[in-house]
Amino acid sequence: SSDALALRQPAQPLVIYEFQGCPFCRKVRVAVSALGLDVLFKPCPKDGKTWRPEAIEKGGKAQFPYMEDPNTGTAMYESADIIAYL
Repeated sequence: SSDALALRQPAQPLVIYEFQGCPFCRKVRVAVSALGLDVLFKPCPKDGKTWRPEAIEKGGKAQFPYMEDPNTGTAMYESADIIAYL
């Protein structure tokens, strides 16, 4: 029901840095879609100047996907860990 779905939504959307050609990023996108979560995706293509430098600065490495949960302060790499967190 829409009430149950609303209860599962975070107060602030999760932020996921990813890029289109990455199979691990795709796994996370599919999980987000299946769960119907509100997520802010920030695309980080190779040589991207918009979100890629921000992701590297925040996480410390050029690895994707990278997720941040502004509700809890949780941040992580690894698609399997992100999906388990969702």
